[in-house]
Amino acid sequence: MKNKNRVSIRATRLKAIDRHMVHLLALRTRLASEVAMIKVEDNTPLYREGVETDRLNAVSEWARMDGINPEFARSVLYPIIGESCKRQMTVIDQLRLEGVAEKFNPTLQELRQNLISLTDAWALQYDDCYGTGHPATVAFSQYEQSIIDDNIRALDNNDFVLDLGCATGRELRRIAHRFKHLQGFDISQSMIEVGRMLNEDRQLKNLLLHVHDIETKLPLADNSVSMVIMNCGTGSDVSDITSTFAEIRRVLMPGGRFVISFYNREAWTQQVFFPWPLGLVAGIDQDRNCLEVYDGTKYVPIFARPYSLGEIESFIPSHLSILSSATYPTLAAILPPEVIEATNSDGVIAKIDNAIAQLETGLGAYIVISCKKL
Repeated sequence: MKNKNRVSIRATRLKAIDRHMVHLLALRTRLASEVAMIKVEDNTPLYREGVETDRLNAVSEWARMDGINPEFARSVLYPIIGESCKRQMTVIDQLRLEGVAEKFNPTLQELRQNLISLTDAWALQYDDCYGTGHPATVAFSQYEQSIIDDNIRALDNNDFVLDLGCATGRELRRIAHRFKHLQGFDISQSMIEVGRMLNEDRQLKNLLLHVHDIETKLPLADNSVSMVIMNCGTGSDVSDITSTFAEIRRVLMPGGRFVISFYNREAWTQQVFFPWPLGLVAGIDQDRNCLEVYDGTKYVPIFARPYSLGEIESFIPSHLSILSSATYPTLAAILPPEVIEATNSDGVIAKIDNAIAQLETGLGAYIVISCKKL
């Protein structure tokens, strides 16, 4: 029985290694595609003499250092390089046919259209599935909700809360019992329609959802809103955040609060390449100012710009006072999901990340800020 258990443990580890190998192959394929896009845009040759030979030689040397057969390592890498070359040729052929494939740097209009397409596909399962299988995203959602709840408790007026980029209005439904009136704006018709059905099912007559581009003027009176929410990194989804901040200041009543989050440009996830699956639902590509989201068949870019905490603070207009700022999560964002699941039964990783947030290292995946209108 003891030997059987030892074999089972190692079989589980082999399976984990196999999973990571497949993930690495997927990463390599995506990078090869991006290289092809850049080569087309820069008009550089597909083949570079000696590059593949140098890689094969490097792998042989690494194999010797790790005590495995160098020729075996070369034989594994050789077809991988071949697959990458075939992938690059396919991408280049597609790029020559206008509209068949994305360019490396899609336009803002193309990124926004990608967002609409994704929300159309996700709307029905968004509330149940968002973050599923991505423990770092779930951890951030819980942390951000605690920040939102703290600010709600501190409000002098709980008349009206506004959610910008509300999706289906999931966060508004969570806090619906704490406000007299709730409204949400989102650019996605599909998300709003699903949200309205969910509101009707729960008989939430005080919660209204509207299709509206939050980068335009908000259809609300000055000094009319008790609290504004832009959660789940929505601040990074806005191309002109200074105008959005100005509108938030306009509609907030004196003493009103807002909570907003962004993707953190200075996070570990932005500074270091981690060759394993991370616990985040999506990752920022700083070269293109976009968020790469997997739609079930491929990675689709949508607009998202990461910021540093200092940049965000410089954008906040006068008469809005910063009450708190933090980056989160740090540890959970860089660990593989299976590590989090295996070690987090008592919430130890969340406790560590909460402590790191207090240290103000600035390395967490998201930035969340709360402010008050003076």
